[in-house]
Amino acid sequence: MRSLLLRGFLCLALVLSLAGCRLRVLHLRILDFDSAGVEGLEVWRIDEATGRPTAAGRIRFLGVTRQPDGAETLEYQVLGPRGEQWGPLVAFLLRDPADPAAAEMTLFFHGAIPAGWFRVSTYNVYGSSTLSAARTYLL
Repeated sequence: MRSLLLRGFLCLALVLSLAGCRLRVLHLRILDFDSAGVEGLEVWRIDEATGRPTAAGRIRFLGVTRQPDGAETLEYQVLGPRGEQWGPLVAFLLRDPADPAAAEMTLFFHGAIPAGWFRVSTYNVYGSSTLSAARTYLL
């Protein structure tokens, strides 16, 4: 199942790159993924001149599925800054047996979110977390 999804992602990346689209990759670990009932991510672009965050889009988590081989997949949808929607897309969740509430994932999405430095916050039914301490550059 993993190899089938990986081949699908590679085909998607090839088609998007041939069409002139940029494929963005965001790798992260959410420590309280299960315990906080995380429903998604808010993506914030950091203004290089002022250092202030500006909302750049959201990644809505649609559900986790356990595959027959025991792997977990996360279905998600990307919402662009002007309301554009892509998905559903699928990512594998990696779990550390010593910390089962946490989840590590690599999310792929279309390059509608412009390149730059980014931070994220998680959200659930109760609201949003503070911005992540770490930032990443998305090409």
